[in-house]
Amino acid sequence: MKRKLVIGTFWLSFANLFSKILGIIYIIPWLAMMGSQQNGLEAQALYNVAYVPYALFLTLGTAGFPSAIAKQVAEYNGKNNFRTSLKVLKVSGLLMTVTGIISAIMMYILAPTLAKNSPISNIEDAILCIRSLCPSLAIIPILSVFRGFFQGNNDLKPFSLSQVLEQLGRIIFILGFTFFILQINHGNIAQAVKLSTFASFIGGMLALLYLIIYVYKRRLIYQEKLRSSLPELPISTKQLIGSIVMESIPFVIIGSAITLTQLIDQLMLKEILILKGGFTLKGIEFLFSQSSANPNKLTALIIALSASVGGASLPLIAEIGNRNQEELERAIADSLRMTLMMLLPMSIGLMILSQPAYRLIFGPDKQGGNYLVIAVLAAIIFSLFTAMFTIIQSLGEHRMALIYFGFGLITKIILQLPCIYFLEGYGANIASVISFGLVTVLAYKRLTTKYKIMPLYYVRSNITRVLIGSFVMGIICFIFAQSLKQFFNIDSWLSSLLYSSIIASVGVFVYGIIVFRKTAKKYYLAFKSR
Repeated sequence: MKRKLVIGTFWLSFANLFSKILGIIYIIPWLAMMGSQQNGLEAQALYNVAYVPYALFLTLGTAGFPSAIAKQVAEYNGKNNFRTSLKVLKVSGLLMTVTGIISAIMMYILAPTLAKNSPISNIEDAILCIRSLCPSLAIIPILSVFRGFFQGNNDLKPFSLSQVLEQLGRIIFILGFTFFILQINHGNIAQAVKLSTFASFIGGMLALLYLIIYVYKRRLIYQEKLRSSLPELPISTKQLIGSIVMESIPFVIIGSAITLTQLIDQLMLKEILILKGGFTLKGIEFLFSQSSANPNKLTALIIALSASVGGASLPLIAEIGNRNQEELERAIADSLRMTLMMLLPMSIGLMILSQPAYRLIFGPDKQGGNYLVIAVLAAIIFSLFTAMFTIIQSLGEHRMALIYFGFGLITKIILQLPCIYFLEGYGANIASVISFGLVTVLAYKRLTTKYKIMPLYYVRSNITRVLIGSFVMGIICFIFAQSLKQFFNIDSWLSSLLYSSIIASVGVFVYGIIVFRKTAKKYYLAFKSR
C-alpha cells in the first residue's frame, strides 16, 4: 500500500512540480517582453482577470469528474470487473464532451459581467481575453476523462506526463505569440495577453493527442484485462451517467474551492476598496497583481505538491473503505505525513525568501514580497484543506465535505469586508486562513470521531521529526538570510538568484539531515557493507 502511494505521489509530484516551475519561470521572459514594470503589472492583471474565472469554469466542468471516474474505476477494478471500468470511460467521455461545450458557451456569455466586476481598468480587453479561453474549455474536459481513468488504474505516469506536455506546449506558444505580437508586429499588451490565453487550447490538444497514442500502444494489455475480467455489470448508460454525476458533484464543489475563493477575492476587492475610498481603478488593478495574482502563481507550487499526495491516495483509500480500520488508519496517516513532509519546509523556505523570490519573477517590489508571506500562509491552509477533504471524499463522506465547505465559504465571505477594508491587500488571504483553517480542523476532528482512528497519532514520531526539522531549518535559514543580506543587492536579479540558491541549499541540507537521517544512514551502511 505504502509503495503504491509513494510511486503514485512521485509521478504526480514530478508532474505538478515540473509544470508549476515551468509556469513560474516562463513569466520572466514574458514580462521582460512587456517592457516596463508597470506594463508587466497591467499584463498580469489582465491575464489573471481572464484566467481565474476560466480556472473556475474548468474546475466546475472537470475537477470532480476525474476524481469520481478514478474512484469508480478503482472500485470496479478491485472487483475484477475491468469491462465495467471500460464502460465508465466511454460513458464519461461522452458526458464530458457535452459538459465542456456547455462550460465554454456559459463563459463566453458571462464574459462581459465577469470583466465589469473585476479589478481591471479596460473592460473590453478583459472580455476578449476571457473569451479567448473558451476553446480550451471545450477540449480539456475530454482530457480529464483519460486522466481519471489512468488514476483509477493507478497508472499515473501518463497522467503526469500529459500534464507536463500540456504545460510545455502552452508556454512555448505563449512566448512565441507574445514575441511575434510585441517584438515583430509591434502590437499592444492586450493583443499579446489575448493570444497568451489562447495557448491553453494548444497545450490541451497536444496532451490529448499523447494520451490517445498511449492508450493505443497499451491496447494489448487492456485486451488481456478484458479477457480475465468478470462479465460487465448490468448497468444502463443512463444509470452510469447518473452515478458519475452524483459522485462528481461533491468533488466538483470541493475541487473548485481554491479557485472559487480566488474569484471571490477578485470580484470583491474592487468594490470594497472603492467603498473605502482613496483608490483609482489603475491603483486597484496594480494592487490586485501585487497581492493576489502574482503571489498565487508562486504559492500554486506548494498547493499542487500537496494535491499530488491526495490524488495518489484517493484510489487507495477508496479501495480500503470501511473494510479494515487498521489499514484505513495507516493509509490516511501516510497521506497526511507525506503532505506535511513536503508542505512545511517549502512554505517556511518561501516565507523566508519572499523578497528575493518575488524579485526573481516579477521584478523589484518590496510590498509584493510582503504580500507573498501572507499568501504562503494561506497556501498552507489550502493545502491541508485539500488533503483533508480528498480523504473524506475518498471514503464517500460527501455530505460531510459539502457541509463543512459551505460553512467555510460563508465564513470567508463574511470576513472579506472587514479584512479587506482594514487590511487592504493582506485582507483577502487572512480571511481565507481563518475560514478554511477552521473547517479543516473541524473536518479532521469529525473524521477521527466517526471512524475511531487517530492518523496523526499513528505517525506521531514522523510528524514530530518533520515539525522539528522544519522549525530548525527555518531558524537556521533565517539567521543565514539576515547575515548574508548585507552582501547581496536584492534588487538585482542575479544577486537575488545567488542569494536564494545559497539559503535554499542550506535549508535542504539541514532539513534532510534531521528528517531523513535514519534512511540516509541505512543506505550508507548498506553501501559500506558491499
